[in-house]
Amino acid sequence: MAVTKDEIADVVEAHIAKHGFQRMTVDEIAAKLGISKKTLYQHFDTKQDMYAYVFARIGEKSRAELAASVAGEGSCREKVLKLARMILAQARGRLVGAGDDLRGEHVVAASACTEAWGTLLEDLLEKGRARGELAIGDATLAQRMVTAMLTEYSLMLSENPKLKRDEELVAAIDRFLGPSLTVVR
Repeated sequence: MAVTKDEIADVVEAHIAKHGFQRMTVDEIAAKLGISKKTLYQHFDTKQDMYAYVFARIGEKSRAELAASVAGEGSCREKVLKLARMILAQARGRLVGAGDDLRGEHVVAASACTEAWGTLLEDLLEKGRARGELAIGDATLAQRMVTAMLTEYSLMLSENPKLKRDEELVAAIDRFLGPSLTVVR
């Protein structure tokens, strides 16, 4: 049976969601697909490569969902803050029901998602800067700073999922963006 990289990734993703990455073996994945390990390794060099591919797909899906959600009406500042809230909600969603053994996967998933939404965030910041809505000098630097805040908080969530300071973080991001320089109509 010919199997695609995405079919393998679907099985890996389902297995990780249920059991975690550390408990995944290549033998299990091959058996679930009814293929040999040799066939599996024609698509991926290592178990870690499978994992990276799965989370790259998750990250891209996340980016598409976030982009659709911030399209439309509203100032760039409003969209950046909405995006931040959605990123935090996704981070929390990955942790729901995750035991300690699955929280390590959260860190890798967060990294993949960060790469995916980083360009979306930078585009919003650049538009806001260009329109005079945001008091930032360099959109790339601002994106990295906002990303650092979101990523660090996400790591804090993986250590303590009961942490409830999301709105404090969003307010800090709002302050970081500086005062509105123009009124958007």
